[in-house]
Formats: sequence, structure tokens, C-alpha cells
Amino acid sequence: MELKNKAEKLLNHLKEYFEVRLSLASLTVREKISEIFSSVAAVFIFGLLVAFIFLFAGIGTALWLGDYFHSTFIGFFCVTGFFTLVTILLFLNRNRWIKDPITDAIIRKTNINAEN
Repeated sequence: MELKNKAEKLLNHLKEYFEVRLSLASLTVREKISEIFSSVAAVFIFGLLVAFIFLFAGIGTALWLGDYFHSTFIGFFCVTGFFTLVTILLFLNRNRWIKDPITDAIIRKTNINAEN
């Protein structure tokens, strides 16, 4: 009889243990997902602000160069050429400068075993 009671207690403790572990795993996954979404939102907002900075800086520079060269379209073509060179440079180095850092950041954020 005593062995049966001990076995029932052990089974109850095991059941509680697995429920707590499942709950902990669920909370950990939710925390990681929320961290990823908040990081994506922050990067999106930052990227949008940087895009506006480049847009207005590009327009301002084009108008300034247009005044300098006494031809507005030459100023815009100079700025377009600069942004084209930057785009080509980014495209040629996209794996090293864009893909790899993003992949590393996602891996760090989804590493469930890490403390931070």
C-alpha cells in the first residue's frame, strides 16, 4: 500500500514537473518571438527615418549642385550617379554587409539557451 502511495506521488510530481517545463518553454518561445517582432519594428522605423534623411539630403544636394553648375538637372544627375554607385557597392557586398549581420542577429535573438 505504501509503495502504491509513493508511486502515485511520484507520478503526480512528474506530471507537475512536465507541466511546469512545458509552461516555461511556452513562455520562453513567446519572449523570443516578442523580442524578434520588437527588433523588426525598431529596424523598420529606423530604416524609414534613414530613408527620409537620404531623400531630403539627396534633394538638397541636387539643388545645391544644380545652383553650382547653373543647371538643376546636372545636380540631380550627379546625385543619381552617387546613389547608383552606392547601390552597386551595396549589391556587390550584400552578403557581407546585409545578409550575414541580419542572420547573426536573428540567431542571437532566437537562441533560447542564452541568458540575454
